[in-house]
Amino acid sequence: MVGWFHKVSNSAWHRISSLNAQESFELSVIVLLHGYLRTALRDEFFTPFEKLCDPRAPDSLLRGSFGPLLRETQKLWPVDRELKERLIDELELGFLTSSIGKKIGAIRIEIFNAEAMIEGIGCLALAEINSRLGRDKPTVLSETGYSEDPDKCMVQVILSWMRLTGLQSARFASMLSMLFFENQWRTLCSGFLDGFSIGVNRSDRETIRARAGQDCAQLSAMGTAIISDLADRIERRRPTR
Repeated sequence: MVGWFHKVSNSAWHRISSLNAQESFELSVIVLLHGYLRTALRDEFFTPFEKLCDPRAPDSLLRGSFGPLLRETQKLWPVDRELKERLIDELELGFLTSSIGKKIGAIRIEIFNAEAMIEGIGCLALAEINSRLGRDKPTVLSETGYSEDPDKCMVQVILSWMRLTGLQSARFASMLSMLFFENQWRTLCSGFLDGFSIGVNRSDRETIRARAGQDCAQLSAMGTAIISDLADRIERRRPTR
């Protein structure tokens, strides 16, 4: 009875648990990285942007060259929750696209290659975004329009932010880049995956499984379907005996 309830209430984790230890570990990493990345993007990008939108921003900023633009930015206050999620969406898709082919630090990966690992995370991210927005596409990172070149991708993400916020001044891009965006983006691209891998390697497998199970419980039906599809692919690739 408990097993049946677990299968119905958290079918993504039930599917992961049906795999062998290494297979379930690698799918757990995909689930964990998606959640960990969105948290990092919220803290490192959205939070400083939200502070710029806050009418209580320091007077020193308002007296600077970006003062008039900051006053326009403050019209977004309080920042709508859906806008927050959309801004993080674009960051996540941009970062993942520009990370295609990169290894996730020193995590021991045997089933997926580096490109397939990032693509899998991208498919999960897109499924969750599509579910929330009530759409069907895009389903893979190559369809997002973002460049695999980190510098070009950063510009594209800022342009997406301009579109979503309605702040179309060319100086908006300059303001974001100068105040926090460029520095945070370069730090993200150079160190995030390594930092994530250090955290994973310091944790025992049971801790990773427990956290992944919690994250799986929060997945939408579309996200759950991606996990099931990835598990099916893993099983099809097993060597025949």
